[in-house]
Amino acid sequence: MSHNPIDVLKETLISQLVFLEENSSELMDTYFASEREKYRSFCSSYTSEVESYLSLLNNQLEKQSSLTKVFIGSKVSVKFEDDEEIEEFVICFPEETDPDNGFISFLSPVGHQLLLRSLGETMSLSTPGGEVRVTINDISF
Repeated sequence: MSHNPIDVLKETLISQLVFLEENSSELMDTYFASEREKYRSFCSSYTSEVESYLSLLNNQLEKQSSLTKVFIGSKVSVKFEDDEEIEEFVICFPEETDPDNGFISFLSPVGHQLLLRSLGETMSLSTPGGEVRVTINDISF
């Protein structure tokens, strides 16, 4: 197993795709019982984005050290436009969730909205406290 950060990222993303495929029935039954098509659509989009990103990483001559998209496992720094405050989240699988320490599930409302967003992107984020404008300030792994 490689310790090069890019190789570790590639291995992790491939493992995620395998996990999502192998556990799709269980995930659908547990989290999307009434919205199976929504889950299938999510898996299709996520798989496509990860495959495209892996292809980009494989074809880069100069390896970049940071992510340009939010994937499961990413640490995302968002800047709130109204007060310039910065908050960090780690987008994780449901069983790894620990909101007090910033670990939010990719299935949570906020996690789902951040997933697959791009570095520098400004978006309206729906939170329990209402809509807020945020910019994806940094993405790391």
